[in-house]
Amino acid sequence: MNGDDDAALLGAARDRIASAALSGTTGVNGQIGALTLRPHQRTAVARLLDIMVRYRGALLADAVGLGKTYVALAIAREHLQPLVISPASLRPMWERAMCTSRVHFPVMSIEAVGRGVRPPFDPDLIIVDEAHHFRTPSTRRYQALASLAVRARLLLLSATPLQNSRRDVTTVLALFLGSGVRAWTDFELARVIVRRDETSADQKLPGVIGPRALSPGGDDDCLEAICALPIAVPAADEGTAAALAAISLVHLWSSSRAALIASLRKRRARAVALREAIASGQLPTSADLTAWHYADESLQLAFPFCIPSADHPVDVAEIGQRLDEYILAVGQLIATCQLSADPDDVRVSLLRTLRATHPGARIVAFSQYARTVTGLGRLLRADPGIAIVTASGARIASGPIPKREILAQFAGDVRATPVVARVDLLLTTDLLSEGVDLRGASVIVHLDLPWNPARLEQRVGRARRMGSTHAAIYVYTFVPPVAAERMLSLEQRLASKMRVSDGIVGAGAQSAFPSVQPDDRSAGSPVGAAESLRALLIHWLDPAARHGSRNPVISAAIGRISGWLAVVRVDGLSRFVHSIDGAVAEDPAAFVRLANEIGPARPIDRETLAVVLVTIERWAASQALAANIGATTAYPSANRAVLDRLAHIVAGAPRHRRSAVFAAVQRARDQVARVTGIGAERILAELARSAAEDDEWIQSVETFAARHSPARRPISDPSASVAALILFSPEYA
Repeated sequence: MNGDDDAALLGAARDRIASAALSGTTGVNGQIGALTLRPHQRTAVARLLDIMVRYRGALLADAVGLGKTYVALAIAREHLQPLVISPASLRPMWERAMCTSRVHFPVMSIEAVGRGVRPPFDPDLIIVDEAHHFRTPSTRRYQALASLAVRARLLLLSATPLQNSRRDVTTVLALFLGSGVRAWTDFELARVIVRRDETSADQKLPGVIGPRALSPGGDDDCLEAICALPIAVPAADEGTAAALAAISLVHLWSSSRAALIASLRKRRARAVALREAIASGQLPTSADLTAWHYADESLQLAFPFCIPSADHPVDVAEIGQRLDEYILAVGQLIATCQLSADPDDVRVSLLRTLRATHPGARIVAFSQYARTVTGLGRLLRADPGIAIVTASGARIASGPIPKREILAQFAGDVRATPVVARVDLLLTTDLLSEGVDLRGASVIVHLDLPWNPARLEQRVGRARRMGSTHAAIYVYTFVPPVAAERMLSLEQRLASKMRVSDGIVGAGAQSAFPSVQPDDRSAGSPVGAAESLRALLIHWLDPAARHGSRNPVISAAIGRISGWLAVVRVDGLSRFVHSIDGAVAEDPAAFVRLANEIGPARPIDRETLAVVLVTIERWAASQALAANIGATTAYPSANRAVLDRLAHIVAGAPRHRRSAVFAAVQRARDQVARVTGIGAERILAELARSAAEDDEWIQSVETFAARHSPARRPISDPSASVAALILFSPEYA
């Protein structure tokens, strides 16, 4: 074989590897009504559909601003009865997107799902926007969605699926993968997650300048008074939670004086209610305390506590004294705050400086506390062009205004609004940090640091979106005074959470801290490595190198070290494997690194090839063995209970019926083995406890499992086979 043939084989092998990675990413109809999908969105549609066929669900975790909504609409178009579940605040956004794309289907709020509201039809696809709201399995909303998703495919959307810990991701994925997903490795999780950053988009997103730190100065006397407060008396069902009140108060203090005083007044009112309640000899629960009303220094007695109860008897004198001390201390702290210099004046001065620094720019300032927003807004009420948006509505200096009018200004061209009606500083809570288009803004301000680092990315992502006319988004962070930061360790906590997220789904937007940026954070996530692999292989595609033959394409090339890269089909799935030391590894990051080092073609060493083919064959056999072992030992407990009962039925069947029973059990077993999803597991658990006769029970199990297990993908060759192989070694090896 001459050099030209060697080069042709190497090109064909590259193309075969790239085709295996990128198969199915072409041919998507890019037109949805008046909307034309961008290339990265069409790619996402194809990849997600492919994942959903195999796993019955997928997670689209693209960075904020890349158009996940329109990707979801394109996928919904491929289904008969889709349903969207999203935060209630995002319903208008979905309705506008559906009008543009001319794809219409029902939208339910997450809040309605939590109340037990069900759609009047059985959806075949459920799109869950801001899916991280379902990261807590004990909530009613999670239980309700698990039940709804028993028969439907799930498309989960969230730019920030990991909010606090790895469990956040596995919990939402369990909705379609089942409880066994908690044992999956990060590499395995990457198979059902699609996450791209702005480098994947054909339209460049605005850059980010900052974050730049702004400090409102110290307030140490107030901090010392907070730390000196007596421990609050907890309600009957609160345990030791009240001991954490100081940390919560310091966090409020680091946000604004207004937020701190509002919280102190509520805590004092609660303590007064407790003091009145224990007069009957009873310590109320936190739910009981909601029956009290306290405002403007007047207290309305709740009737249930007029009657003594033995549920939670207390020492009236001892607890009464503690409450008196607490009420007095809180009152003194409120008085101290009101008499001392107000750091909110400094915060307002900093906001005015930002407006002067960025004349004509629209600025969005976020806080997690409504009282911070309203308090700063009150101090700025004489300044022109300011609006406040909280859960209670929107306001400007002259009074209430429809929220949609404010958002319309920040969603479009800054020149589209008359100067007299223009708003260029929007103070808002994190209500607007999810799903809202604020691309008209070019400055984002973090008025405080949330406990959850995902909020930081979400806030910046409101302005940093496709279609923005700004070259860059400026980011500023109001950092807490040194004493408060030291006590709360906010920076360290948030940075730690960010690194956990980066290690699983990849780095997101820039940190709120100048000292913690993506370059310093974990960059080796399996999801990120898989995306890097795809980006590399796009350049390997060669339409002229197409080969219709199913025979493997084997080639050799010059490399810095000796080893090989291969695509091996195992159970219908392309596996990208490599070796540099004799052992077979499946690591996208290492695959990319080795692929980038491949040089010109060279002749194939037949002895080396024979050894490599045997190595791959043994690896594939070990994978099949591991899969078979997993099929018998790694089922969730519900699936296992049903499988155990099936085995018991076979063992107890009369000899003359054993063959027929065995055949029925095998069919049921095959279906049960593929059932996934938390909702389906719960139904299987109920079936396992059913008292039905064996024949009827087997039929019920088989029918249920057949309807709720993922469809089998056609596999032309169930055995392992090499699709493409590239051997590489130094030039003189």
